[in-house]
Amino acid sequence: MCRHLAYLGPPQPLRSLLWDAPHALVEQGRAAREMIVATENPHGWGVAWWSPTDGGPQRYRSATAMWDDDGFGASDRDAVAAIGAVRRASPGMAGDPRNNAPFVGDTAAGCLAFSLNGYVFAGGREPRLRAALDAERTDALEGDTDSEVLFAITRDRVDAGESFPDALAAAHARIDADDDVYANMLLTDGAVVVGTTWNHTLYLFATDAATTVASEPLDRAEAWHRLPDRSLFVATPQRLEVFAL
Repeated sequence: MCRHLAYLGPPQPLRSLLWDAPHALVEQGRAAREMIVATENPHGWGVAWWSPTDGGPQRYRSATAMWDDDGFGASDRDAVAAIGAVRRASPGMAGDPRNNAPFVGDTAAGCLAFSLNGYVFAGGREPRLRAALDAERTDALEGDTDSEVLFAITRDRVDAGESFPDALAAAHARIDADDDVYANMLLTDGAVVVGTTWNHTLYLFATDAATTVASEPLDRAEAWHRLPDRSLFVATPQRLEVFAL
């Protein structure tokens, strides 16, 4: 399980998303309001971001709880896109920063970043999901999480020419999700964010210039609205499409 967010829009300091908002990612890490199994996400965190001037994304991951971590030195840097997550490790998975979202990887459509809020190896799904990967993709896995496996499945579909929404929908279909599965995914290339909601909350705040999606609202602004459960969405600052899963 985790809490995660994604941002697309004009340059703003990463700090505003990660620390400064009233219910920023760090607060969702130590005092989540809408998590199902707990309120804390103490097993590390990570962020990937695209700056206004450099290629991207750049990434930072740590196994230290976000509220105790003083190793991130880029909080004042501006970002035009970002994806971040705080982690509560799923059963049997190591407390290793390589297991922390966001996961980043190259595809035929460019470099993508990915996060999963949930647990999809439930019900004996792990062997079947891992079997969807070829040997090369399996050998490239760095950790032991369901998140990284789902990202690899998604990247395979993007490399095969599928759009981001179709690729993410295909990864979700592989899960064969039921009421016991929790699986909110976020995928971005820095220009569009695509995601799914399945038994976990996800909220959206959109203006003409920026879009933010987050497991929980970053503040009490009335413009936040919850995305429908069991749906797939495509969002940019100018566009929002929502489809049933």
